[in-house]
Amino acid sequence: MRRGQANFVFLCISLCFGTAHPAEAGEDRFDPAADTFAFANETVFAHPNQPPSAEVGTSDLETNIDSKYSRRCFVLTRAALQFHRHAQFDPEAPRLPNQEYRQRVRQLARRPAWRAPCRDESPIVIPGFANLHQFSHAHARMLQDELGGGLPTYFRLANWRMVFPFSTAALRATAERLARRVASGQPTAVYLTQWTEINHAVLVYGVTRGLEGGYRFHFYDPNLPAARQVLRFDGDSFQLPESFYFAGGKVGIYLIYTHALD
Repeated sequence: MRRGQANFVFLCISLCFGTAHPAEAGEDRFDPAADTFAFANETVFAHPNQPPSAEVGTSDLETNIDSKYSRRCFVLTRAALQFHRHAQFDPEAPRLPNQEYRQRVRQLARRPAWRAPCRDESPIVIPGFANLHQFSHAHARMLQDELGGGLPTYFRLANWRMVFPFSTAALRATAERLARRVASGQPTAVYLTQWTEINHAVLVYGVTRGLEGGYRFHFYDPNLPAARQVLRFDGDSFQLPESFYFAGGKVGIYLIYTHALD
């Protein structure tokens, strides 16, 4: 089955089961300094030049995280979207007991990542903190416990697409779709794959045009939460930069968490 045929089959399945309303355009701008987690998703295997789990200089955070918190790149990417779309931070309000925050995180984790709140849904208020980064710094271990495990992401319905080769036409169509979504104010989760070399999720929040055409997609990487990275599309292929866990080079991509079966 060719990739075009595979995408058609997946579209038919999606239509049969129904899809949720897409996220609304014009959402609040995603700020990578504020709307990301203060802790990292750890890789399963140790790598040379791998940074510490927590930010340098945050010893209080280092003592309150699970150093074995791994296989959660999809979890943290999805959760960053859920907080961005469904949470409202109120730094002026008094802080709550840890158990109350835990209950609110559980409520938020049940909200769909692929859409904005419905008209009858109120945002989930997180009092005492200005943003997700500050909140996750203070409640890292609780968030790691409550946001979900990594194992279910291995069995996502849409993962089957990775077995098919990427055509240039499909990559160009994906780049255009991703650019439209992000330019309209919708941060978008992306599945990066190169078969056995990398299978990883990131959150694209910005897009610019390259000097020689193509796109530059700015993304939040759960493995490197403090980094400001760019995924390049040169018109024919996506290029992921070198990092401690990937040598750099071509990757295929899928948009994920854009509807209920994605």
